[in-house]
Amino acid sequence: SVRMTRIAAGAGRALMLGPLAVRPAYKNLGIGRRLVAIALEAATKAGMPAVMLVGDEPYYGPLGFKRIPRGQISMPRPVDPDRLLSHEIVPGAMARLVGEVCHADQARIAAQIAAMA
Repeated sequence: SVRMTRIAAGAGRALMLGPLAVRPAYKNLGIGRRLVAIALEAATKAGMPAVMLVGDEPYYGPLGFKRIPRGQISMPRPVDPDRLLSHEIVPGAMARLVGEVCHADQARIAAQIAAMA
């Protein structure tokens, strides 16, 4: 299974991929890689500019994910910054993701409150 969640940070929007899980009996058959490919296809069709995740670069790198520069974003819980990876669908989309990552709905509500003030 694979899950994607809409996220925001600064002016940027993206999808957070994870968790990704394959039953132990079916590991090492390429199912996880195929699930990531399906998720990236769905993100593209949905018009999302980028997908990010917390994971191992040796696994996700060949699937098109690159390390996010240290200090560009922070997560609400402790995360090893070397495991923050992204796949840009729209070139330059990751540069807009700056600051603490939150659920996209939280960012929308905060923007609405700020507009009313």
